[in-house]
Formats: sequence, structure tokens, C-alpha cells
Amino acid sequence: MAAEVYEFGGFRLDSGQRMLIDGAGKAVALAPRVFDTLLYLVENAGELVEKNALIDAVWPDVTVEENSLSQNISTLRRTLGDKTGDNRFIVTAPGRGYRFVAKVSIAADDINVSADDAQPAAKPLAPALDKVRVSVAVMPFANLTGDPEKEYFSDGMAEEIINLLTRTTVIQAPSRTSSFAYRGRNIDVRQIAEDLGVDAVLEGSVRAAGERVRVTAQLIDGVSGFHLWSDTFDRDMTDVFALQDELALSILEAMQTHLNAPVSKKRSPRARPKDHEAYRLYLQGEYLLRNNDADIPASIELFREALERDPDFAGAQAGLARAKGFGLSYVKPTRAGLEELEREARRALALDARSEAGHGALGTFYALTGKLCEAEGHMRMAYEIGRDPMVANAMSVIILGNVGHLRRAIQVMEEAYRSFPLAPFLLVAIAMVYLSEGDEERAQLFAARAMELGHLKNSVPMCDVLALMAARKGRYDEAADLVLGSMPPHELSGGVTLAVREAYLALGDESRREQALKLLYDPGVTERLAITPINYKRVMLWRTMLGDIDGAYEWTKRIVATLEEEGAVGMIWAVIWLEEMEPFRADPRFMDIAARLGFVDYWKVYGPPDGYNLKDGKLSRL
Repeated sequence: MAAEVYEFGGFRLDSGQRMLIDGAGKAVALAPRVFDTLLYLVENAGELVEKNALIDAVWPDVTVEENSLSQNISTLRRTLGDKTGDNRFIVTAPGRGYRFVAKVSIAADDINVSADDAQPAAKPLAPALDKVRVSVAVMPFANLTGDPEKEYFSDGMAEEIINLLTRTTVIQAPSRTSSFAYRGRNIDVRQIAEDLGVDAVLEGSVRAAGERVRVTAQLIDGVSGFHLWSDTFDRDMTDVFALQDELALSILEAMQTHLNAPVSKKRSPRARPKDHEAYRLYLQGEYLLRNNDADIPASIELFREALERDPDFAGAQAGLARAKGFGLSYVKPTRAGLEELEREARRALALDARSEAGHGALGTFYALTGKLCEAEGHMRMAYEIGRDPMVANAMSVIILGNVGHLRRAIQVMEEAYRSFPLAPFLLVAIAMVYLSEGDEERAQLFAARAMELGHLKNSVPMCDVLALMAARKGRYDEAADLVLGSMPPHELSGGVTLAVREAYLALGDESRREQALKLLYDPGVTERLAITPINYKRVMLWRTMLGDIDGAYEWTKRIVATLEEEGAVGMIWAVIWLEEMEPFRADPRFMDIAARLGFVDYWKVYGPPDGYNLKDGKLSRL
């Protein structure tokens, strides 16, 4: 079909330039497959397009599940402004397919978009950068040492190459979090390149024998899947930094030769450790911290050992700050712990002002202490430096989700998800925010995708997402099972199991309400449920859902007062914005809690929560 420019509902779609333009003449970023989905629907406007036909058109050479198409449709509905029930653009034919119902016409003139706004759909995942920049995804290097415990070294080699490449002026590389998610997955390189929005993919392997190390690397074209370049590098272990520099330089030259891009060899300086043993300890610490079963205490000890050998080692200091931040994110913080976190984060930034981990750790400190504007500033800086989707997730969950800026939270997380499609933790967080907005269909979609990627349903917060959806559908036993299944045995003693189950069953049986509340007030139960952040927020939710608003406030004030004694406010109060918590938010006492948690100061700068006005120190519904 010849290239056309289509007009519909205030939008223009240029099939030749692969661009969607809004009514203000601004280019709207769409992932390639999402653009293809929209184009096919527009080209067949008014007709029912069967799901299989649409999948075949959008993914002609790839086998995908129907869920991938559903995600594209959801993205298009949000992009076009189609709210639930509006159906101004796309109508679902249950069990069959989709129909594009907006009136479509062929534009008579060309689209006028400024060069600054023009963003073709071919590379929508990359941040707005100069067009001469090229991009490469560095995959985890295979560990061929024969020793599984040496995987930390091969991972560290790949991460260092990412760091070296991105310190040039013209190379863009997805974060370690994004590219390492493909470890062990049998996915075509071309699909990985499309997922991550890159021109090429770098694979490699590491062998070691005695004091010698051999690294083999190969650069693969992201479109054709053909090998562009490969080479092998041999060095002594003591020359590992020179090996990394040589490898990075060779990759730059290969990209210049094979990708027709002007590649500068100029790199911003990167401080290297003075002690090779310190570097080895640092790599082990990073490996333990980033593993699925993160061993935070062990990683902290390794970073400290590295710093004892080299006190000015910026990487180890950044790792220590990150580990401290992680450690305080899941427990009740202490004053001493907060002071240590701030100290380590500021030292990391003193050694390297562009330390992603340093800014992220300092942002965590500010979030824990209720200084949310400062927290957002440092989280933003961390994301701009490293483009790590975990940072975007943290900013959305511990800041935007806390203060009720749910639409912006979704926007940030979905942008991160587009650059990190194998991110179950992002999908679960998105599902929770959609639940807060009352959009159970989209919440279910993202939760299901997270479980497809291996997120366990009895893990936190997945179990809470599923429990809420089950409770809203009247499946109270199932909701109780999900929550109880996430709690370790020591939390279930002292009557907790019975109290949790009765709390859910009472939602469907008014006659059980008094007994359920009695159990939730039992000293043995409250003592155990006040220990961890997830449980004390669950109690606040349960009491509110059971209509005990006074009890919910008594409990919340008790928890906040305990945190304040340590100079903290805690994190992840997003439960407050669930629709079940509307009676809690409508109570006059809410503004006092919001002020103590740092919400009000944030609202004064960035505006009130979605759906509210803030006037004279009071919130009111729009």
C-alpha cells in the first residue's frame, strides 16, 4: 500500500514517515509494533479486524501470545485518550478482534512538524538524543571459566563495557537492568534489539586460566541478525582495565565501520580503582546485590572491604550507598540507619557527582524522611544518568504513588517498561496503580503479564494486587489465601491467620464485622502486624474496608508516630489512594496525616493529587 497521511479525531498518522502527530503538531512516541497495530487498524477503519489477522500483520515473523496484542491496544487507547467506556477510536469485539471506529480521511497536505519534534516510530524507545548517536545493547557475558562462582566477573566485564560506551558522546546503551533481563532466555537477537530500541547487540564470553583472562565479543546487527564484527582479547588479570578499554575502543570502531555512524573516541574520564583486589570485591558485592535473591548484608561487607583497600574507589562507595538504600526500603528505618544512608550517599556523590547509585540512594533517604520534592530531584537525576527502569519504578512507587500523582506514575513506569519489557516488578507496580484508578481490566492485564514472566503470585506486592481484585469480585476466601500465602510462618502466629481471614470474610458478611474487628484489635495480632511496612499498611486498609475509620486513624497515627521517633515517615504509602480508602481520605483528619508524611509540601510545589483541589490547606474532590 502506498504511503498515506491519515487524519482522525485530531490526530495525523503518516505511514511513510512512521509518525503519529497530535493536534498541536507534536510527534507522539510509539513503539514500532504499537505503530504497526495502529496503522493496520486505521487502514481497515470501520471493519472488524480479527485478532489473528492483526497479530499476523504486526508480527509476521515472530510467534507471540495474544497478550502482546492486548498490551498494544491498551497503549493505543491511552495514547489516543480513549477512556474506559468512551470507545471513540477502538472498539473491542469480545473474543474476536477490534474495530477502528473514528472517522478516517486522507490528508490533502503534508504534515508540518518541527525538526525538534519529529520522532519516527522506528526508534521510539531511545531518549531524545542527537540523531548521529547509535545504540547497542550489551548482553551479559557468558561465564566460560568452568567455575559458576566466577559469574560475578563476567557480569562485571559486561557492565563495565556499558559504562565505558555510555561515557562517549555518541553511544547509547540500555542499562544493565534492561539488557541482563534476557539472560537465559531463548529470544532472537532481532527481537531483543526491537524490544530495547537499539541498532545492535553485543554478546561476549569470558574464560580464565591461572592469571590469564580471555574475552571474546561479537557485535550483531539488530535488524538483519548478521554478525558485524568479532574479536578476542587476551590479557593478564592485572591488566583487566586495559583489556576493558581496548574492547570498548574496538566496539566503537566496529560501530563506525558497520553502522555508518560517526563515532567519537572521546570519553569522559572514569576513575578506576587502584587495587585489583578491591575491584574483585566490588564485583562480588554488585553481583550479590543485583541477584534475584539479593544478599544485602553480604554485599555491604564486600563493598566495605573494597573501600578499606581503596578508600576513594567510587564504584564501591556507590555500591555501598545503593545497598544501604535497599536495606532500609523493606524494614522500619532507624535514625542511625538513616544517618548512615545519607552519609554514604553523599560520599558517593563527592567521589563521583554523576553517580547514579549515589543520587538514587540520596533520593531514597529523602523519601524515607518525607522530603519528597528533594527525593524526586535526585531520583530524576539518577534516571537521566543511567536510564535504569528500576530507578523509574522507585520514583513512581515511593514518590508519585505516595502523593496520589497516579497518572504521572503510570506514564513514568510505562515509559520505563517500553525500554525494559521483561520487567515483572514494573508490571506489578503498574497493575497496582491501575487498581487505584479503578481500572481492573488493565490491572489484570499487567498482573497476568508479570506472572508470565515469572513473578510469583504469593510474592509482595503481587499477592496484594490479586487479593484486591479477588475481593472486589466477592472472592473473599481467595483474597485471604493470597495474603496469608505471602506471610512467613513467624508472622502467622498469635491469631494472625484467623484475623486476616475474618477480615476478608466480613467484607461479604456484615454479621462477621464485629468479630473481625475484635480480632484485628487483639494485642497479639497488632503486635505482629505492626512490625513490617506491608503488614501495618494492610491493617489500615482492612479497618477502612470494614468501616472502622476511627480505628484506621488510630492505627495509622500510632505507626506514623513510631516512625517519627526515628526521624522517618516510611515509604510506599500508595495504599492510601486505592478506591477502598476513599472514606479514609474524605475524613478531616487526613490532612494532618498527609502533612506529617510530607505529601502537603509536595502538593504545594507539584500540585494536588489526581482528582483533587488543594485550597486553604484542604483537599476537595473535583
